[in-house]
Amino acid sequence: MPLDTSSVLGSLAGIAEIAKEAFQPNGAGGPPAISPKRADRGSVPST
Repeated sequence: MPLDTSSVLGSLAGIAEIAKEAFQPNGAGGPPAISPKRADRGSVPST
């Protein structure tokens, strides 16, 4: 198998793995939850 073909197949396999993780029905592929401690803090440091 030529090197170019194996590189493309490897890339497609990696993309397929990412897609499987992203679309899992159990919710594991969603965005990370923001912890309440972090959500309560503002972005400007206190003086």
